[in-house]
Amino acid sequence: MLDMSRARLAGYPAATFVCGDFKLPDWNKAFLTPFDAVVSMQAAHEIRHKCHVPGLYRQFGSLLRPGGLLIVCDHTPPEDRPHVTALHSTEAEQRAALALAAAGFVQVGTALVLKGLYVCTGLRP
Repeated sequence: MLDMSRARLAGYPAATFVCGDFKLPDWNKAFLTPFDAVVSMQAAHEIRHKCHVPGLYRQFGSLLRPGGLLIVCDHTPPEDRPHVTALHSTEAEQRAALALAAAGFVQVGTALVLKGLYVCTGLRP
């Protein structure tokens, strides 16, 4: 994903790429901040339980300037069975108190839902 992103954004020298493990408590310390925007592309489900996602989003928020934009693209749970939906967030849960809003983002919304993917956004106050 990083190689693909670097190739696609090669014409944008302001784009920053850091390979890290967001399951570590201080992964966000590797960045020089603040940023105008943070994009998370199909990464939130790697937390492996949706109860941990607001903490990840708070860490994203620590990287943003006030008014900065968080863009989250992820996929909907692959099945509607209780053990799957207990772990993975739906698009509605990303927007609601379980994720972006719970992490302190405002003007939270859904920009797109398409073929099992959703894009949600929020602003850092």
